[in-house]
Amino acid sequence: MTDRNILVYMDLLGTPHIVGRLWARKRRDKEGATFQYADGWIANPSRFSLEPALTFGPGPFHTPSPIFIIDIGT
Repeated sequence: MTDRNILVYMDLLGTPHIVGRLWARKRRDKEGATFQYADGWIANPSRFSLEPALTFGPGPFHTPSPIFIIDIGT
């Protein structure tokens, strides 16, 4: 079992903002991820969704797919 936590930041006009946290996990031979927007980002009037598939709002978003894909030589 392997877990990796990443804080996601956005620089807006020279000011860094914590957008959320990403958890990548590997259980047995399966990798997945969870992302959750930070409360401060949700309250920020300049907020936006990072990706169309990541609907903007509170709560975690899960994916059963790998998020760290290295494709070499294809």
